[in-house]
Order: sequence, then C-alpha cells, then structure tokens
Amino acid sequence: MKSHFVIFLLFLIFQLSFAQHIEFHGQTLGWSLLNVRSTQNSEIGLRFFPKFSLSQNLNKHLSLQSNLTLDSRFNQSIADPVDFEQNTHLQIYRFWLRLQSQQMEFRIGRQKINFGQARFLRSLMLFDKIDPRDPLQLTPGVDAFLFRYFWLNNANLWLWSVYDEGQTLGLDRFQGQKHQWQFGARFQYPLRFAEMAITYHQKKIVYQSRNKSIERHFALDGFWDVGPGLWFEYVLSKASVPDSLLPFAHYLTLGSDYTFELGNGLHLSVEILSLFFNQHLLTKKQRLTLIGFEMDYPVGLLDQILSLSFYSHQQQTFVHYLNWQRTYDNWLIYLSLFFSNKSLQFFGNNNIPLIDRGLRFMLVFNF
Repeated sequence: MKSHFVIFLLFLIFQLSFAQHIEFHGQTLGWSLLNVRSTQNSEIGLRFFPKFSLSQNLNKHLSLQSNLTLDSRFNQSIADPVDFEQNTHLQIYRFWLRLQSQQMEFRIGRQKINFGQARFLRSLMLFDKIDPRDPLQLTPGVDAFLFRYFWLNNANLWLWSVYDEGQTLGLDRFQGQKHQWQFGARFQYPLRFAEMAITYHQKKIVYQSRNKSIERHFALDGFWDVGPGLWFEYVLSKASVPDSLLPFAHYLTLGSDYTFELGNGLHLSVEILSLFFNQHLLTKKQRLTLIGFEMDYPVGLLDQILSLSFYSHQQQTFVHYLNWQRTYDNWLIYLSLFFSNKSLQFFGNNNIPLIDRGLRFMLVFNF
C-alpha cells in the first residue's frame, strides 16, 4: 500500500501544477445486520469511501483524469467482540489514471472491469465478485491496463492486461499464478434490434497446489430488444489440466425481462445459469443449474421494492431476498429481509453474510 501512495503523491504534486478540475467526494455507509439463527453472523459496521479526482484538458481532443478512492471499513460481530484494530481495515479501492478522447479510452491502475448482458447470474463474471443482493454493487478492483475504442455506430473494442494477485474471481475454478499477467480482448457490434459480442481471455493457473498451466476462455453474448428483452452469455473454458480435473467448462446464461403496465410499472426478470464440467469438449460429466427471479416496483418518487429469488436443484438450495429502498438527495435508506436454507456458492462476495434468515438496515450518504 505504501508504494501506491508514493506513486500517487508524486503524480499528485506533478498534476496539481496544471490541473483544471480538482474534486473531493465519496460515500459513507453504516449497517446493522441481525441473523435470527446465528448471532455469529450478526454484525454492525461502518464503511467510508473518500474519492479524490483530478482532470486536465490536454488539447481539444484529449483529456487526462486520475482517481484515488480509499476503502476504510470497520465491522464488529455481535457474538464475538474482538479488539478494534482486528476489525478495522484500510485499503485502496480504486486508483487509476485515464487518457480519454471522444472515441478512445486508455486506463491504467486499480479499476473495475466488467461487461456482458446478464444481470445477476453472469457467465461473463471474469474480474469481479459482485453479489446481486448488494444494492451498492461493491467489488474489489483489479490492477490492469484497459484500452477501449468506440466507433460512431457504437461498435467497440476492448483490450486488457490484468495483473494476477493469485486469487480467484467470478466463476474461476483454478487459482491464478501470482505476479503473472492475464490478457484478453472483446469486440461488440450493434445490429438492428440487437447487440452481439465475442470475448477471449487467457490466464496462467495453479492446480493441485503446485502444478502450473494455462486456462483460456472463449465467450459469445448477445441482447435483443423485441418487446421483452432477451439475452444470453456463453463461455467455454479450456484448462490444460489432467482429465480427472475436468479441463472443459461450459457456462450458459439465458435471460429475459419485461415491464408490465401495472401501477407505476412492474419490472420482472428471469435468468437461468447452467454450468457443465467435462473431460472432453462435447461430453457431459457434471452439471449445475441455477434459476433466478427478480421483481422491482417503484412505489412512488422516493421508494422502490426489489425481490430476488434463487434456486439450485442440484445443491437443494434456495435464497430469497427482499429489499426496500428510499432515496433522498444525498441519502439512501435500505431495509432488507433475507432467507436461505444454506449458503449458495455462486455468490462470491464474502463481505455480505446474508445466510440463514434475518434482516439488515443500511444507511448511505453520498457527498
């Protein structure tokens, strides 16, 4: 962390001499979570995201922006109180420098990278740990180079290289090789009533604790607006590992949504995620299917209700989540009820202990 601060301070001193716009804003949130079955998973917490932004127009076509966002967090289990320092964390949440024109963007640093059409059961979850039950969609960033180019017809090209910290993200089956670089590309093209995209991503992996290999992802996704929205994501993963570890994996998401003219507009979404793990490309060995339903309804100008339900037949797992939100100018209020018979392994954000049954109150202030 110290090296990041040194680099940022050097850049800050340099850019402050000619910066045209300097901003400071951020977000503060506090929550209280009560699990009626397990006080071990009941907690209170505070989180603070101060954000520093600088920008400078280099000429009529190019601009330079920088961003530093810190993540300061404190959470305390009700059942197991410990020292304050053990539950207090400070880390860099976002830290990037961006060169931008009307049709091009080049960004370097710790950033959020995500794409695809799916809403909550995402086959193309390559670089994040977003939990669909998190109303703020918080996720750790990745240290990366990202280049994006946008044509006038809205076609776009993505190129990236991500520094591997030896962790698992998204739907990863294998741990990445630490201190190695992942790389990939994506091309998205608009059609008359649709959008289609192809994606490739490659990373070095570690399996069985010490063996090293390569995993490649090939993906295709699309969206159609034909009254109801229709979309899909398909990912083929090939890892150079022994057959006993099932080197081939298929991820397929099918989804649809529609807004019914009931009251203020009732919006319904459904997604099905199927995962297949094979020894060979076309043979089926293991399968896992998840079904998700989402319903949201604006009660008025200030209030909105959201319901999420997930079910896995193979895991015999069901998850229900109900959230009420009230919005003011700078304030957001959330009251959530959750119920599940056990933890659903698909959700990757371990910072949200919404298991068993209980309720959560969260207050957010944006400045």
